[in-house]
Amino acid sequence: MGILRSVYFDVARDVDLYEGLPVSTQKAKYAATVKPWTITCLAASIAIVIGSLGPWVTIFAFSQNGTEGDGAITVALGGLAALLSVVVIVREGRALLGDRYITPLLALVVSIIALYDVANVGNTKGNFMGAQIGPSVGWGLWLVLIGGLTLLAASILVAAKGKNL
Repeated sequence: MGILRSVYFDVARDVDLYEGLPVSTQKAKYAATVKPWTITCLAASIAIVIGSLGPWVTIFAFSQNGTEGDGAITVALGGLAALLSVVVIVREGRALLGDRYITPLLALVVSIIALYDVANVGNTKGNFMGAQIGPSVGWGLWLVLIGGLTLLAASILVAAKGKNL
C-alpha cells in the first residue's frame, strides 16, 4: 500500500490531472506568456500607490497630495490590484474565482479618476497681481495616470493569455 501511495503522489505532483499536461510544461507556458505581464501589473500597481501619495496639484511652492481627495480611492484600488497581482504570480497564472478579471476593472476605475482629475486641474484659474494663474498637475497625478493605463493594458493581456493555462 505504501508503494502505491507514493507512486500516486509522485504522479499527482508532476501532472495536473485537470489539464493533463506535465506541471513543468504549464510552468514554462506561464513563464513565457503571463509572468512578464503580471510583473508589469505589480509594478504599475505600486506606481499607482506611490503616485496617490504624491502631489496631485501644485501652484507656486504649494501642493496638495492625492490623499486629500480622490487619491484615497486610487491608493486603495492600487493596493488591491498589487495584492491580486501577487496572488496571480504565486499561483503561476491559474485563476481562482476570476481574480484575473478584477484587475482590469480596478485599472479602468483608476484611469477614469486620473483622467478626470487631470482634465479638471487646469480648469481652475485665478488672478494674481493682474496675471491669470492656475494650478498645474503634480507628478503624483501623472504617475497615477501612467500607472493606471499601464495596469489596464497589462491586466487585459494577463486575463486574455492566462485563460489558456
